[in-house]
Amino acid sequence: MTLTSSTRGAAAEQYVVAQALHHGFRVLVPVVDLNGVDLYILNSRGELVSTQVKTAKRHRTAWRLRLTSSTQHRYAVDVLVAVAPGFGKLWVVPGVVLTDLQHNVALRDKWLDRWDVFEAVGAFRGRAP
Repeated sequence: MTLTSSTRGAAAEQYVVAQALHHGFRVLVPVVDLNGVDLYILNSRGELVSTQVKTAKRHRTAWRLRLTSSTQHRYAVDVLVAVAPGFGKLWVVPGVVLTDLQHNVALRDKWLDRWDVFEAVGAFRGRAP
């Protein structure tokens, strides 16, 4: 059975919800798409962290993401979570790191399973690279 892009995206979002709950975070799921925000994750300080979930794709030796944004200067969410097909890998990347807005971004190992990014997001907000 071949899954549609929207089905794969929904599965990735539900996987991230389950993982966030497993790591002790509370998760809010918007009923409608709010400017690319798929989830709001509540960190231990009570900050709502806007989160977008994307499915990563393997391209030769690197995992990559195809990005789009409503702004030309800053990625629109606090955190982007990328999920590999089959849920074998998960990257947690601060949105501010994605300010270059290249259409294809290589995912770095330093962001693998970095759930601590949700706690540090206040330090990233409003900061230019």
